[in-house]
Amino acid sequence: EFRRVLFRSLVGFVTPDETRLRRVQLRVAGWVQSVAMDRTGQTVRAGQPMLSIDSPELVQSEQEYLVALGDGQGMSGHDAGAHDAATERLRRMGVPSEEIARLERERKPSSRLTLRSPVTGTVLERNVVEGQYVGADTPLFTVADLSRVWVVLDLYEMDLARVHVGDRAKFTADGVPGRVFEAAIDFVYPTISSETRTLKARLVLDNASGLLRPGMYGQVEVAGRRGATSLVVPS
Repeated sequence: EFRRVLFRSLVGFVTPDETRLRRVQLRVAGWVQSVAMDRTGQTVRAGQPMLSIDSPELVQSEQEYLVALGDGQGMSGHDAGAHDAATERLRRMGVPSEEIARLERERKPSSRLTLRSPVTGTVLERNVVEGQYVGADTPLFTVADLSRVWVVLDLYEMDLARVHVGDRAKFTADGVPGRVFEAAIDFVYPTISSETRTLKARLVLDNASGLLRPGMYGQVEVAGRRGATSLVVPS
């Protein structure tokens, strides 16, 4: 309960929890054949296909794997080492275990690789289209788990002595009228903006219901500390 004086109402906005953001990239170069996640805002589950590419680099590595595999009639220590190195090379390229098993079973290299989502979440950014050539350093998707979000608020220098980590706070979002989300100040950022003379603080809110969406604005009320001088007026 808020039994201490609320020292002021601040503006806060919802952002993804940075610890739950994933940048999805390939580890090989190639041409995009199809894009399953073709719109931002789509929900994706861990392991769900996002796109497939045609990669000459993958064919070469799979051929090297087959050479290291030999005829399957037994391996010397040297052959086993080459096989392990070729297998590790494929794994580092992002080739899934089922594709390596198929390659070993069928002995036919493939140039097609399917990229699957590493996490369950929402596609916030999509930077790829069919037919595009992509490299290992090309950012393709940004996926966020929005079951927990941050609310970031600006504090003025005069507020620094009044706001501390652990202070209770309430957030009401303009887009979710009638709901109050309670939390505590989780972190106060260490730097002050030279332009606005403010610094940021954040709340961490459970968002299993999905009501809070990145970009939403609202009001944050932070409870003043005991002994802090606060200006109050009659209602």
